[in-house]
Amino acid sequence: MQPVYIQRIASIHPPKDHSPGNNRPYLQACEPDYKDIITNATLRRRMSRIVKMGVACGLECMGELSPEKIQGIITATGLGCLTDTEKFLNNLLDNEERMLNPTPFIQSTFNTIGAQIALIHQIHAYNMTYVHRGLSFESALLDAMMKIGEGSENILVGAIDEMTETSYTIQQRLGVLKGIAAGEGAQFFLLSREAGEHPLAEIQETDYRRNQLPNHPFFATKWFRMSGYSVVGYREKQEATQSR
Repeated sequence: MQPVYIQRIASIHPPKDHSPGNNRPYLQACEPDYKDIITNATLRRRMSRIVKMGVACGLECMGELSPEKIQGIITATGLGCLTDTEKFLNNLLDNEERMLNPTPFIQSTFNTIGAQIALIHQIHAYNMTYVHRGLSFESALLDAMMKIGEGSENILVGAIDEMTETSYTIQQRLGVLKGIAAGEGAQFFLLSREAGEHPLAEIQETDYRRNQLPNHPFFATKWFRMSGYSVVGYREKQEATQSR
């Protein structure tokens, strides 16, 4: 498979100490000041929290790269825009399915984040969103590597998910979060075909297999080199070994 290089990374994630904040039982992302990133106040006001997280993270990852050089935007989410989905469903019940505000429904669609990034920078290129729960980002990464293998030069890939109190409660009752620290955040990578002057990492190969949990397939990079270190088979060996 064609080697893929990570040129830039942007992230919005929970604090480093991994401690739940604001009296919430899950890890909440530390969000930046969106005014400096999403300058259109009207557009920013209409965005839900997860959309602002994803769009801001994607724009930061692009940096100063010209929009014409982006051949694709591929986003991934496990559960999508939960806040807007809950708002729409609550309005549906409260108003007895009459006189509904369509905005929460429009904002809750899975491809909102990728579409907003493309609209802001007028990027007329491949735009895809994967919603495969635990395999969402892995599917997006594989798609990006295939696109680069077909000749694309730069692909923006990202994963976004949010956690709400309702979602956390439901998942707790179902036993989905057993032994797992629930959290949220956004992570974007600018992948390229050429190494350039200072690539952050190289993805040489991907390996799909299952972990120890039944029905929870995962995807891992088999050879992932970053800053002079290599991680071989993420689930098989979680220790970084120096590759000098």
